[in-house]
Amino acid sequence: MTTKHRASVSIHILYALLRYAEGVHIDRAAVCAQAGIQLPDPEKGNQEARIPVAQYDAVWQQVFRQAHDADFGLHFAEATHRFPRGDILSAVMLNSSTIGSALAKLVRYHDLANDFVKPRLERQGGRVHMALEPMQDTPAFDRQYAESLLAHLALTLRALSEGRAIGLEARFVHSRPADTTVHCRIFGRRPVFGSKQNELVIAADDWERPIFLANRELLEQFELLAQERLRRLRPVETWTERVRNLIGKQVLQGEKPGLTATARELALSPRHLQNKLSAEGATFQALLDQVRLEIAQRSLRRPDTTICDVAFLLGFAEQSAFDRAFKRWTGLTPRAYRDKRNKIQSG
Repeated sequence: MTTKHRASVSIHILYALLRYAEGVHIDRAAVCAQAGIQLPDPEKGNQEARIPVAQYDAVWQQVFRQAHDADFGLHFAEATHRFPRGDILSAVMLNSSTIGSALAKLVRYHDLANDFVKPRLERQGGRVHMALEPMQDTPAFDRQYAESLLAHLALTLRALSEGRAIGLEARFVHSRPADTTVHCRIFGRRPVFGSKQNELVIAADDWERPIFLANRELLEQFELLAQERLRRLRPVETWTERVRNLIGKQVLQGEKPGLTATARELALSPRHLQNKLSAEGATFQALLDQVRLEIAQRSLRRPDTTICDVAFLLGFAEQSAFDRAFKRWTGLTPRAYRDKRNKIQSG
């Protein structure tokens, strides 16, 4: 059985917010008191400590109100990006081989930073979309928080590419503000506003751009530490849930999930993993089909995603193979499924 999920934020992110508050002459202790939390001590605190997302949001709202800054989220991202970073997630991204690999690692280990934002990678034609969505039962993103997330991601990618230009396009759900000067400075161009989701669109050519500071040996060590911290963060899960989550992350990272690789990720032999799943009434192939189907159905609901793109995302070499698999799962071809949904929505 699983425990009820309670979204939380790394204490490092709270430290960054409080440090920014101090830099714009806001009393940190007063902000924490107003938000109903005790001011943490970075020198003495547990480096893996976390706080509930509701408490972090209370501090965020207090700092925003007292900053009197229409571009608070953007300025927060710029300032905190210059702060020294010693967190595991940043170390993993810095030592990834390419920009694409760094983004895939971000998706995989993002819960170490917070688990109320859900990053999602999708390849659509010649571009890659990194969408950032709130998890269920967590606060919706307001303008300031959405802008801080995408700005921080854009600045990180620029740093990983050693300051060279990357083909980025920011898209926001909220409407266009009166002044977009800071947006243009950070993103290199005016973002798209009134979009369906908050996302950063990256040119496919930049996906393969190498990260010259990457160190493969360090990456292996940092990933081992990241995996261990993730296990401690989510200690109570069934094997079925662990495998489902791992398959979903592997698919969204462009990897092809398999029993052997998944078992290795969980520090088990393939036979041992099969036995654990069998004890819970599941099989690896059934879980793989379930996760692929869920991702396929979600992707097919997006009118700007082609069926070929969905097949590629799920690891099928040809669209025809995806068509056959999808019909086996649902009794419909992908095109028939999409047409049926469109008729239901329009009628």
